[in-house]
Amino acid sequence: MTACLLSLLSSAQDTAYVRKMVARLCDPMLHGRGYYRDGDQAAAYEIEQEMRQLGLRSFDNDFYQEFRFGVNTFPGAIELMADNTQLVPGRDFLVGDDSPSVRGTFRCEGSSILGTLAEDGAYTGLPFQAGTALALPDSLLPKQGPMRQRLYTSLRAAGLGALIIITPKKLTWSVGTEQGLMPTMTVLADRWPTQVTYVKLKIEAEYVRKHLARNVVGWVEGKERPKEFIVITAHYDHLGRMGKETIFPGANDNASGTAMLLDLARHYSKDENRPDRSMVFMAFAAEEAGLIGSSYYVQNPLFALRDIRFLLNVDLLGTGEEGITVVNGNVHSKEFDMLSEINAEYGLLPQVKARGKAANSDHYPFSEMGVPAFFIYAMGPRKAYHDVDDVPATLTFAGYEGIFKLMSKFITQLP
Repeated sequence: MTACLLSLLSSAQDTAYVRKMVARLCDPMLHGRGYYRDGDQAAAYEIEQEMRQLGLRSFDNDFYQEFRFGVNTFPGAIELMADNTQLVPGRDFLVGDDSPSVRGTFRCEGSSILGTLAEDGAYTGLPFQAGTALALPDSLLPKQGPMRQRLYTSLRAAGLGALIIITPKKLTWSVGTEQGLMPTMTVLADRWPTQVTYVKLKIEAEYVRKHLARNVVGWVEGKERPKEFIVITAHYDHLGRMGKETIFPGANDNASGTAMLLDLARHYSKDENRPDRSMVFMAFAAEEAGLIGSSYYVQNPLFALRDIRFLLNVDLLGTGEEGITVVNGNVHSKEFDMLSEINAEYGLLPQVKARGKAANSDHYPFSEMGVPAFFIYAMGPRKAYHDVDDVPATLTFAGYEGIFKLMSKFITQLP
């Protein structure tokens, strides 16, 4: 069998493994790896079992690192009707991630009754009549988060029953670590009927004050420098379910990165690939809730952070047609030049693009503690993000083989 054919078979097998793991992590039984029926804990178990199967070692005889945090969840019904039009959750509208429960019929008013807004964003108009919902275009809302929250608080204090935000933009959901006082929903402008007179709302929310979450950590001991560590990180959590029926699978974000982490673990766990330095594989919980899992880790490390030679965080790896972006590429220029040279020598990816410092994934808490780190994500035409369309079938993994080889060669060549 020719070397070329062997290479193709190896590549196909790697892609088959990563697709299998993405499908496993996006199984509806894991509930979007969020907080409905502890979907994130179910995902942690799947990752822990895979690490055991691969023969990885654990620290302190436990692959789990547990912590707790507060999170807003939506375990029950989610409904919105505008006059006689029933809107579809996840497709036509989203519930605000910090919304409390609400149920009832509300008179719907538009921006004409809003009154004036103070410079700090607060509402200064007249009190609202009981049972009123306000439908506002998002262009009228403050852009800054604190000012927007101030507006919501003052609207609620004035007696508003619910706020409906009308947007022409793509629907993008998130995770709420607090529960607010006023129900909110965001509706696509082209799904919102004209001249709505009333709305029927139903949101069943539950705030969990001490949700149990788990980072999952395994490692392979190095041959020559076992007390120096290369760390691979990826967050496995996603948004979960918005009600019982609407699921956010999170295939690209970040089942893809978690699958890459496990594929690298599979590679380095084999005797013939055992590295010189020890390799640690950290799958983090609660990234979508604000980098909580990785922040907890750096405050409670399983080995000294100063012993980390380099950290590679991976996220959003389901594309790659346009190459990759490397956050902190402009910070660690020597290591970035090494990445670029490897890519040029082997022709792995169309582009390796440097970016500066950014607090946008789990590398950041480590960087703030002085650990040298890159955050690598793929670039491509796919636009699904934090929505119901981020499903396994849409991932091309066009750059997967190149990213895998680039990372493994970087790990080998790193002085």
